[in-house]
Amino acid sequence: MSLKFAPDTATADRAKKIASTKYWRILAGNPSIIWGECKSNGLTYYKVAFQKSNQAFKCNCASRKYPCKHAIALSVLLTDQPDAFVVTAEAPDWVVDWINKGAPTENILTPEAEQAKAVLRQKTFSKRLDQMVAGLDELENWLLDTLRQGIASLEQQPYIYWKEMAARLYDAKLGAIGKRIKGIPILIGTAETWPQKVLIELTAFYLLIRGLRKMEELPLNIQQDLLAVAGVTTRKEELFQYGQIVKDTWMVLGMVEGVEDNLNYRRTWVLGHETKRYGLILDYAFGKHPYTTNYNRGNVFVGNVVFYPSNAPLRVALKDKQVLDRTIKRIIGFPNFSTFLEFYAQNLAANPWQLSFPCSIEQVTPVLEKGILYLIDQKQQIIPLFDDEATKWTLLASSGGHLINIFGEWSGDRLLLLSLSIDDNYIPL
Repeated sequence: MSLKFAPDTATADRAKKIASTKYWRILAGNPSIIWGECKSNGLTYYKVAFQKSNQAFKCNCASRKYPCKHAIALSVLLTDQPDAFVVTAEAPDWVVDWINKGAPTENILTPEAEQAKAVLRQKTFSKRLDQMVAGLDELENWLLDTLRQGIASLEQQPYIYWKEMAARLYDAKLGAIGKRIKGIPILIGTAETWPQKVLIELTAFYLLIRGLRKMEELPLNIQQDLLAVAGVTTRKEELFQYGQIVKDTWMVLGMVEGVEDNLNYRRTWVLGHETKRYGLILDYAFGKHPYTTNYNRGNVFVGNVVFYPSNAPLRVALKDKQVLDRTIKRIIGFPNFSTFLEFYAQNLAANPWQLSFPCSIEQVTPVLEKGILYLIDQKQQIIPLFDDEATKWTLLASSGGHLINIFGEWSGDRLLLLSLSIDDNYIPL
């Protein structure tokens, strides 16, 4: 009977598949509330709770359905296998926090009201998804026509060719893809390898099309990556409510700022001291408006962040921070370029649509050869860099030919240097 809470038939069907104790490592509760931890598609477990008195659900997965399949499965288990639950008066902290935050009255006024809100959200999302699917058909036809003409023919295409396609994708609620389409002309003719770079970008679009069309068949984390690439992001309110909060001492390793269509953007890269996890904080400000939060490169702060759902989590939202009275001394990274590339390949396999990736490597030497700057690691491997005159001379002057530790953004074939450390001195670039 607990399947009656399901928002739709598809969610009910998925819930029945995981309504088995083999998917749950904890099942416990008392007369007022039950909770459990359900295996995710990755290495983590989703925290799920059900408050029986007012039929309130909680789950920290990123599903846009309410209740999600994990919450429905928990209630099914309570009905079908009540003996599987350990009866205890001691609830875990996350359950207690949920109750103390007013789950019965604040998060859910009534089951009917919450259900109505969930239905409205789902209708809005479904409408956008329908628009996106229509746009995918047009994008696929355009891609196939482009490939039939040959990559070399793109060199003759005027900018309007790309701009018009981008505009059609914006209309189809695929603005993030439209923005990448507008960026392709920048790649054409810039180097001998430009056909390869353009082909990689076009195949990423085709992979996205295939993925979005079969999204319901894919694991939830991959669904989130597909939606993020298409331009659909999780709201911060939902993220803070259901996401896993990670507290650490975070080091601000580097920052990239720019402007697109009068929209200022900023990418801030942080690294957790204890977790050793990289995080990417994205901020936007329109026109002359300032950013709501400021960071200084090299600063260290204690704070809580929440990783956006992904098959290879990287982007984070900052919940709070307290800047410490100290700065970064030494950049910590991989021992050589090969080790980093192995790590990068694993993450790229998990999420093939990543555009930039954090890269820290220790003990490298800057080398200037025929006016081109490279980095050489301890295995004598060459790390190609983006050509930037200002960075070039700052790097050479700072290093003086000595071994340095570096941090930057890896784009798949070149590194954009953002900072370095030498003799326990952090230097932003």
